Amino acid sequence: MNRMKNLSILVSLLATSAAHTIFQEMYVDSVSQGHLFGIRTVQSSNPLKNVSSPDIICNGAVNNFTQNPAADVITLPAGATITTEWHNKLLGLDPSNPDDPIAKTHLGPIQTYMAPIGDIYDTDVESLEWFKIYQDGVTLNNTWATQKMMTAAGKVTHAIPSCIPSGTYLLKAEIVALHAVGDTGKNVEIFTECAQVNITDGGNAALPGFKFQEGYTPSTPGLVFNVYTSPPNLDYPFPGPEVFTC
Repeated sequence: MNRMKNLSILVSLLATSAAHTIFQEMYVDSVSQGHLFGIRTVQSSNPLKNVSSPDIICNGAVNNFTQNPAADVITLPAGATITTEWHNKLLGLDPSNPDDPIAKTHLGPIQTYMAPIGDIYDTDVESLEWFKIYQDGVTLNNTWATQKMMTAAGKVTHAIPSCIPSGTYLLKAEIVALHAVGDTGKNVEIFTECAQVNITDGGNAALPGFKFQEGYTPSTPGLVFNVYTSPPNLDYPFPGPEVFTC
């Protein structure tokens, strides 16, 4: 049944081709959990530009949800290594597409957040308290996280903190594309989807809480950053809280 549902989603998205990107597959310790499995999927890869909108949390109706919530949950132990995989179309890797996994012009950071959620199928994400588990910005040789992701065929790999409590969470994968910001401080493009996960073998850490409607604003420095300065500005101020560590 899930295979037929996923097939219908792929057919409806076959024509989605803009130079954008969608988080569409997750790996746990290098093992794929299945294409679209456990991910709250949208029909459109269009970016989110209104940082004051709750859509920047897990995407939204503006991009036409097809799985909200997803039918499935990804189970993984605390401390596991995960990979989020992004592609231009929901058909997955396409070596013939020059804009896969994302257009080469789209420079910016990549971040991952998590939030405990009592009912994994609850679609109210505004009330959740988020914490950041990963961020990657720009290197000393002016290579952005999105460029590394392109080189890795759309894959971004990092660990889940080993001390977070067992339970159900939403895991938010996020790309902040800054190519259109320039000197104007406008037109940031956010790409994001959320996976539904169940953490096992967890610890007892007290988790910090962050709300996007308070922490992401039109004047947040990391969202109005000019990637084209000369010489390059390598001191990128990540939006959101510090990365949580055990």
